[in-house]
Formats: sequence, C-alpha cells, structure tokens
Amino acid sequence: MFKKWKEEWWEKRQNDLCSQYSSIESSLKAELEELLEKDRTAFKNSLNEIEKATIELEYKKKEIEELSKRLDERKLELLQANDELKQQLRIIEAKSSPSSVFTEAFSLGVSKTWDLLLPVMVGNIEALKKKIYEDATFEAISRLNGKKK
Repeated sequence: MFKKWKEEWWEKRQNDLCSQYSSIESSLKAELEELLEKDRTAFKNSLNEIEKATIELEYKKKEIEELSKRLDERKLELLQANDELKQQLRIIEAKSSPSSVFTEAFSLGVSKTWDLLLPVMVGNIEALKKKIYEDATFEAISRLNGKKK
C-alpha cells in the first residue's frame, strides 16, 4: 500500500513537475527568442549604420584626396610664381644698383660714340686706302720710268 501510494504520489509529483517545468521552459524559450530577435535586429541596425558610415567615410576620403591634390597643384603654382617674382626682383635690383646704372650709362655712351665715329673712321680708312693705292701707283710708275731710261 505504501508502495502504491508512493508510486501514485511520485507520478502525481512527476506530472506536476513536468507541467511546471514545461511552462517555465516555454516561457524561458519565448523570452530567449524575443531577446534573440531584439539582438538580431540591433545587430542588423548596427551593421547598416556601419555600412552607411563606411560609405560616408569613403566619400569623404575621396573628397579629401581631391582637395589635397588641388592644394598641392596650387602650392606648385604659388611656388613657381614666387620664383618668378624673386627673379624679377633680382633683375630690378641689379638694374637699379649704382654700379649697374654706371655700367649701363657707360655702355650707352660708348655705343653712341661708336655709332657717331664709325662713319668718320670708315671715311678716313677709305681715304687712306686711296692714298696708299695712289702712292703705290706713283711709285710703281716712277720705277718703271726709271728702268727705261
């Protein structure tokens, strides 16, 4: 009798425990499924945000590279302009220095003098050539006359 009662009690207890366990298990499974779904949704949202941020970063990176390239080109242009200005300043300074002014004035004076004296010198050289030719001619004629005598 005790054995039967024990078996009945145990079966009843087992059924109660199984039903309790089943309800707890199903509620835990439901909670876990719900949490898992929330985590999946949050993960997908995070992944989408990361993809958007990556795309935006790539766009900004390209934009920065383009701006950097334009900045480098402008820098080269400015360096060339700076070099040209330095060269022009050196030329202006060289032209405006006292020694340069004196040299330029002296060169112009010599050039002007040469231009004025050249026609006179050429005329004198031509006259001298003519005189030498005439003297040589008279001397040759006088020698020839002297031999014939």
